[in-house]
Amino acid sequence: IRTVLWSFDNAFNDLYNVYNGVPRNSATCSSSVGITGYGSALSVDRSNQQYVEVNSSRLSLINESFTVEAW
Repeated sequence: IRTVLWSFDNAFNDLYNVYNGVPRNSATCSSSVGITGYGSALSVDRSNQQYVEVNSSRLSLINESFTVEAW
């Protein structure tokens, strides 16, 4: 079982500093979101083909079941 957590609090590193992400095409962390005014979130624009790349052979999801949670 792998647990990976990206909080996107102005960084693209995961909680355990193992599966760090690299923003592509100017993907950003936005602090202007949220109901409580605390924290930040991943901000991407499809028209600019923005994404975060996680390049790790240890995180291969090919032929594996996985769950993605977001809130």
